[in-house]
Amino acid sequence: MGDINKRKKLAQESCNFGISDLPDDMLEHIVSFLSLNEAVRTCVLSKNWSYIWKFVPTLHISDTVDKCNSLIDNFLRGHGNTAIIVCDIELTNLEKVEMHDMIDTWIFHIVNLCHVQELKVISCIVDDFLKFRDQALISKHLRRLELDKVRLQASIVDFSTCPALEEIDLMFCWIEANYIISKSLKRLIAVECEFDSVGARTHISVPNLIFLKLTDIWHYTPLFEAMPSLEVGYVSLGEDCLDYCNNNKSWGCDNVDCGFGCTDGYKYDSILLEGLSNASYLELLSEPSMFIFDRDLRRCPTFRNLRTLILNEWFLVANLHGLARVLHNSPILEELNLLLLEEPKEVVESNGDHYQVEHPLLETLKEVKVNCERQYMWVQEIINILITFGISPEIIIVKESQMHPDVI
Repeated sequence: MGDINKRKKLAQESCNFGISDLPDDMLEHIVSFLSLNEAVRTCVLSKNWSYIWKFVPTLHISDTVDKCNSLIDNFLRGHGNTAIIVCDIELTNLEKVEMHDMIDTWIFHIVNLCHVQELKVISCIVDDFLKFRDQALISKHLRRLELDKVRLQASIVDFSTCPALEEIDLMFCWIEANYIISKSLKRLIAVECEFDSVGARTHISVPNLIFLKLTDIWHYTPLFEAMPSLEVGYVSLGEDCLDYCNNNKSWGCDNVDCGFGCTDGYKYDSILLEGLSNASYLELLSEPSMFIFDRDLRRCPTFRNLRTLILNEWFLVANLHGLARVLHNSPILEELNLLLLEEPKEVVESNGDHYQVEHPLLETLKEVKVNCERQYMWVQEIINILITFGISPEIIIVKESQMHPDVI
């Protein structure tokens, strides 16, 4: 009988226990999953909830600027210097210049005073960018930065003032800078970004980078300085990149009036490949008209750690001597993956001897995958050339597919 009464008492106590009876730190954790608008509304639940929203370690904003202007100001005033771990800002209705300045002020306040560790800013402006002020972000706490459709100027991409920053994701951003600098950065992703540097290419100095993804850039390809810690590199140069030559697809028409980066290319020993040379995994994709990879192969670095290499049709120039040079300079390569989904105009070119490279040493190569729509004659011609390099037909695997394989 005593056990039954005890169970009844416990059941009655549990029925009287509500969410408001939870400790403040648990309530703050629950509210941290809400947007700022939703979090503020919790203050009407009870006295215990009236102040909780001001001290949550996250800030999620998704609304028009005019609707959340006073709300954010009140939040920042009430929050003081209490740390904000995660800050997500997604705003629309940014037609007025003063709205850009307002958001800019919020962001710099949050980063500089609230010790934010992860900052995400998404701009939903039609045919325009959210413009950040030309001023450095200063934070000892910022670890991750994600920006979408934001215009960045020189000072703000000097991340030397953010010594803890390890990850940057840039989507559809306009970068007006000669240099991007960070000694702490380990992961960099830039998708459909415009690198706009006056009189030169944007130089990227990230010596401790481990992972790089650079896809579908606008304007000119940035120049990467040495990245001795790099493990994975993915680069895809699409049709919006200006590094192409209409006069000579193997690069170097020597025509000063070409206007497509040919003469600019002579200023540097390497634009991409030297910086990527320490990676163990490389995926290098390009439109056939782009000359960056072919240009860098003239002074091909040694890929001393490379084990997996993925290429598409851009290497189909000069009797595949460019590929031969990469293979020759990759002493421990184990897997080669060739994406042949578009028939080239020609595989052998008139200047096919411009590499003058020895046949590669292929002692470690275990597998060559050829991905193609069908095993056409031109695909077989490429396979035959690979065999002349000393690649055994037994390790060449042909896979027919009409889709680009998702290899990273």
